Amino acid sequence: MVPAAKGVATPKTIYKNENGILLAYGTLVPAAASGYAIGCIFLHDDGGSGTTVYVNEGTAATSDFNALVTNESLTDAAALTTADLLSSATGLLNLDESQLDSPAVDGLLVHRVARATYDVTGGDSGAIGAHGLGVSLPDNAVVVRSSLEVITPFDSGTNNETVSLGITSDGAVGILGLTDLGSTGFQATIQDDGLAASYSTKTTAARELIATVAGEAATAGKLVLWVEYIISD
Repeated sequence: MVPAAKGVATPKTIYKNENGILLAYGTLVPAAASGYAIGCIFLHDDGGSGTTVYVNEGTAATSDFNALVTNESLTDAAALTTADLLSSATGLLNLDESQLDSPAVDGLLVHRVARATYDVTGGDSGAIGAHGLGVSLPDNAVVVRSSLEVITPFDSGTNNETVSLGITSDGAVGILGLTDLGSTGFQATIQDDGLAASYSTKTTAARELIATVAGEAATAGKLVLWVEYIISD
């Protein structure tokens, strides 16, 4: 039996039915091509790790071939750093509300937690006033629980600073009232729940979590805040 010719840029068909080509091979993966059935397997016979087997997830009129994940390609992907996974560019772990289940549907829903850091020691402003933490709760969110860890005790020139935690516009001190976060009670422990002055406020738009400094500008201190919330109608 004479073997089939080796792959070239123009794909060669191995098997097809009335829906189109089901199995093909070549050196160039078809892009937006016609004639390939949905689910068609394409063997990229000069590919490498993660680029040898493709499946058509488009239509017979316009193909969309995507590489199948293999153990080898997963091993290569493991080389990605945590920074790669969390960056806004790759964004593999950066979820937003549009990617979660709809909060307007009854049933079992995902657990929603927002995490924010305020780090004066690391360079965040400790000036008197409100400071956005770069994390926002969505519209119609209601905080149901919060936890706080002071990583580095807060301090100032005469140790007269206080810090509150809350949400812009809908509760500036709603999570934690003005508190001396340099006191021993907030060191080496996680303050779990019971932080909020009031959890009843519902956001009227997307609202950023904020830390507000009062009394005296903070010169040092770092905290991590976790906010659990639900979304109402």
